[in-house]
Amino acid sequence: MLKQLHQNYLPLFCDEEVYRFTRHIVFEKSDEFNNIILCLGNFDIIKVLQTCIGKYLKNSGIENIFIETALIDISKNDNKIIDVFKKQQLVPSWSCFNSLVTVDNRARQQIGYLPIILAPVTKYATVYTALCNFKDLLQQLNQNYLPLFCDEGVYRIARHIVFEKSDEFNNIILCLGNFHIIKVLQTCIGKYLKNSGIENIFIETALFGINTVEQLMSGTNYARCVKGLTYLIESLRRLQLQEFFNEKGLEKYEQVRLTIYILNESFEIENIEECVHVAKQFRNHCSILKSDFIDFVKKRCNESDLFKDWNNVVIMISLMLDLIRADRTGNWSWHLKTIEKL
Repeated sequence: MLKQLHQNYLPLFCDEEVYRFTRHIVFEKSDEFNNIILCLGNFDIIKVLQTCIGKYLKNSGIENIFIETALIDISKNDNKIIDVFKKQQLVPSWSCFNSLVTVDNRARQQIGYLPIILAPVTKYATVYTALCNFKDLLQQLNQNYLPLFCDEGVYRIARHIVFEKSDEFNNIILCLGNFHIIKVLQTCIGKYLKNSGIENIFIETALFGINTVEQLMSGTNYARCVKGLTYLIESLRRLQLQEFFNEKGLEKYEQVRLTIYILNESFEIENIEECVHVAKQFRNHCSILKSDFIDFVKKRCNESDLFKDWNNVVIMISLMLDLIRADRTGNWSWHLKTIEKL
């Protein structure tokens, strides 16, 4: 490569394990590799430095300082309109917040079970038999149509059968299961975020380990991916809202601000009934704020490609969370709207 690039020297960065072996080879064959400058990767250098600093500070009393200052709200700058780095967050994160304020108004449902087919589920004959059983079930229930949800492996076979025998199964609406739709969406988000630097942020903030970040970005670990992307969208929305209120001010939205203040107090005293009531009140009074914020985001997207790129991430994660919310609350119309947006 050096000859191709017409360079005299080539710096080569390695992680700690590879560096040890490569350094040994370069020492043994110094004449052959005298134009290779071997360097330890920056991430591993910082890890070594962190270990040294930790040993130096051990028993110095610095731990007590961290604990004591964590109890004090140091963000007392009155000039700030909105402080996105609030130390004590009373309102819980997305998942917990939705579980607390959502009222389950679904009608009571009756669960039925079909005969068990003692055969591998991914066989053509097994899937065809199951489809025939579902068709018989329609006649028993006096329904015109039946939505049928499958996982990714079965969906492929079932879709092939329905295409081949469309007249026989014209009243079966075949759907990919929500879990698998979300996994596909997570993979798309991971590819969009690849090499954006978000992997380093997850690792350096000690939110996830290196291996977990790889699983998160590839969409192979569902739960960790939901957790990481939820943290990411909350951080991005905080930054957007900070800029929005810095530009627009708070006077126009005083009623909304008061509602949020009451909501914070409700969570602090753990009054769930009041939380539900105040959250509903907020939805009723935030139409102007919502409209202004959407216009602000559109304006900033036109002004900045970087803002637009990160806002695309917000949109994709929002769709993922909408799918989860629709599935958990049994909101079929919301599920259809989200699938249409996807």
